[in-house]
Amino acid sequence: MQTFSLNSLSESLECDRGTMVKALRDVPPDFEKSKTRPEWKMSTASRALETHRRSIGRVPSRPNARVAVNNEIDPRLQRHYVMFDRADASMRRLKTVEERRKAAIGMGPQIEQMDALQRQISLENGNDEELTELRSDRLFFLYLRGLEHPCSWSQSEVWAACDVRK
Repeated sequence: MQTFSLNSLSESLECDRGTMVKALRDVPPDFEKSKTRPEWKMSTASRALETHRRSIGRVPSRPNARVAVNNEIDPRLQRHYVMFDRADASMRRLKTVEERRKAAIGMGPQIEQMDALQRQISLENGNDEELTELRSDRLFFLYLRGLEHPCSWSQSEVWAACDVRK
């Protein structure tokens, strides 16, 4: 299960850190590196953020919408986050490193699709192209870094095995 810090989540979900803190205040972390380092899965955080925004009236009810407004999480991207979290959890449950590596390689195209969609949605929402590229590159880096430990790979080995942008 790949988890993210508050800062990483606020960057990924394009909101300020304070909003992310409020959204996750009553949501138990999916993982804690230590008492002061809680982390959440992307799907957990995005649901919490959407719930928070609905509770303060920031998100209109638009179940069939294709483009996010008022900083809500685009439903297309939410589906990718959920699929990514499921694939990551399945990969981590595998017993051998070789099985996990094979599953991680299979996640490469999924990570690439999620990355492309994040970039597209960010630009559709009127974000600066350079900022979109910087933010998306950082997130892509974090997704791949999350595969290092369960697969017993170095950073360069993960990129060689899973980076489909070659």
